[in-house]
Formats: sequence, structure tokens, C-alpha cells
Amino acid sequence: MHRAPEGVRLLLAALWYQAEVRLWLHEFKFLGRTIEANAMAALLAAQVITYYRRRQLRLPQFLVPVPMTGRAWAARGYNQAELLAQAVSKELGIPVLFLVQRTRQNKKAHRLNAQERAEGLQQSFRFQGKGSFTYGTRLALIDDVLTTGATLEAVALAIPQAGVIIDAWTVAYTPPPKLSTQP
Repeated sequence: MHRAPEGVRLLLAALWYQAEVRLWLHEFKFLGRTIEANAMAALLAAQVITYYRRRQLRLPQFLVPVPMTGRAWAARGYNQAELLAQAVSKELGIPVLFLVQRTRQNKKAHRLNAQERAEGLQQSFRFQGKGSFTYGTRLALIDDVLTTGATLEAVALAIPQAGVIIDAWTVAYTPPPKLSTQP
């Protein structure tokens, strides 16, 4: 898997972003198939439980969906990361917190290369939580797809980091080029 972005301890994804998975996520994200969040959450939760149990890690205390701007939400009618976070919350019994606000929308991220994504995401997120976390608070960022890690890094860096452990969970990730061409 990819290296963890700055501010993130570990990345976890249930699936590779290829063929049928790409189509499934496209239908969920762009064609209004919001019910798919439940099946995706079940897969992600199973991966999370297995991974954390094997490594004897404690599950996060809160789930934090990657936000979208109000304009983007109005155009789509929902935030896919929020729907995933709510569905994962039901699976694992971990509450959802809305800690970060997206302050500006960039070009469609799925059409940008890694450098364009990183540049476009600088200063795009703002912490909207109140107060600070106690030392050792564990959070999991939730998003649909990990491509370059730039979005997760920007969200993680918007959260005050003193003593906070941030993991990132996605339904799918884009495999590194060396792996994506193997049979």
C-alpha cells in the first residue's frame, strides 16, 4: 500500500481501485447509489477489525469523514465520505465527528495528477472542532478512494495534532504502478 501521508499513522483500504471496484464507486459517488455505502462499510469494517486485531491496535474513538464544500454537496446532494462514515459507525459502534470544513473546492480531484492535487489542496480545509483533544485521542479519517494521499494529508494537517493519533480508512486505493500491472 502507499506510504502514510504526513499526519497519518496508517492507511487502510478494503479493495484495490480497479475494474469493477472503480465502476461500483463511480455509481455510488456520481450516480446516487447511496445504498452502496452499507455494503462498502461492511467490507471496510471487516478489514479494519482484522488489521487492528492482528497488530493489537486499539480502534479509533471517532470517525471523521472527509468534507466537501457546500456547493459540491448541493450539486451532488450528499457527501459520499459522510455516508461511508455513518455506515462504518453502525458497523463498529464508533461515533462520527465533523471536525473539518472544506473551505474551497478545487478542480475535480480524480482528473488531476499528484502534484496538481497537492497544490490544489493546500489551505482547503479548516478545523471546526471546539477545544482540543486529550493526549492519545484516536481518529480515523474516512474517504471513498485513496489515490495520491493528498486529500487525507490536507485533512489530517487541519486537525490539531498534539498527541492525536490519526489513521485513514478508504474503501479502495489506487495501487502503485508497479503492482497495478501484475496479473
